[in-house]
Amino acid sequence: TLPANGLSTFALYIGQQFILGMDPVEIHSPYQVIAGDANCNNSFTALDLFLIQQIIIGTATEFPSCPSWVFVNEDHALPTDFNTYNVFPYANSDTLQLNQDSYANFVGVKVGDILGNANPQNKPTIAVDTRNRSEITFNALNGAVRAGETFTLDFTSSEFEDFVSFQMALDFHTDKMKFVEVIANQDAEMANLISGVSARNERQVRFSWFNLDGQPTTLKADETAFSVKFEATTDIADLSKLFAIDMFDTFNAEAHNQYSEPFKIVLEFVNPEGTATEIANGDYKLLQNIPNPFTNNTTIRFELPEAMKAKLVVTNTLGQVVAEFANAYPKGISQVEWKRNDLPSGLYNYTLTTDSFSATRSMIIID
Repeated sequence: TLPANGLSTFALYIGQQFILGMDPVEIHSPYQVIAGDANCNNSFTALDLFLIQQIIIGTATEFPSCPSWVFVNEDHALPTDFNTYNVFPYANSDTLQLNQDSYANFVGVKVGDILGNANPQNKPTIAVDTRNRSEITFNALNGAVRAGETFTLDFTSSEFEDFVSFQMALDFHTDKMKFVEVIANQDAEMANLISGVSARNERQVRFSWFNLDGQPTTLKADETAFSVKFEATTDIADLSKLFAIDMFDTFNAEAHNQYSEPFKIVLEFVNPEGTATEIANGDYKLLQNIPNPFTNNTTIRFELPEAMKAKLVVTNTLGQVVAEFANAYPKGISQVEWKRNDLPSGLYNYTLTTDSFSATRSMIIID
């Protein structure tokens, strides 16, 4: 059995909302409460969320007091007006008279799978295709370090607006460095970040965060979301080449905003002179606009593996097109200068589309 089957940090956020009495629409069945009881003590509490989170980041490989699946007798009447306690105890067995053919039906519940995403065949949960999702970028400063030096990567994001959860795996080269520690942002809304080196993959630091108040969180553009400290075991000339977001394709690197919309997480290293190097994302790249946020003008850059036709579309939060650039662009990096004109301040998205590629980023207009 695979305890991590179906688990996600976004589900923890929804579970926290339910525990706080906020009645999230995603919780609509008493079986979801049974799934949330990760220590099988007949209640659904914040401790259960913590235990599930340990499985997500890989520092635990099984639930301490529960199997991966529990079974509820199908004939057991569960309450329709359910809460974190009144679905317990439930009937997990049945008494049969064997003087004739008899059947007992049960409902299988995957422990920890609050939103019902588990694969019944118990196959591993791997990262799904996120090419058509919106993206959120975490930035870190590029540089060089010498053997024996410790260095800290401060992760920031100018796009972290009204997010409620994220999870990601940061892969690094163990032949070049040693992991030291993760330093969480001590802001009350971010301090509960959980992290750890995966028990199954020592080249991977996993992160899981959700808002404990059940409310969205916004970070300032220059605010450090979290930091990771390493010790170099050899001279490193270019840090950006030694890190990636889940290069092993085993962990969903995703964030969710207050509207339950999923975002793919992208990592960019910013060089000291201010240019950005995006971690491998195929031969196509849609880079973050510069500056961001901006007031009047901004530059949108992208990279193509060969000369081809491409379309860049800017939309508002309602999905309405406010600007469009369609052209034949050369191989390599191209850029489009965009003027705000009379548009109101706020969040906008820009999408690059070719015959075989599509990616979306967000940008912010401020007054």
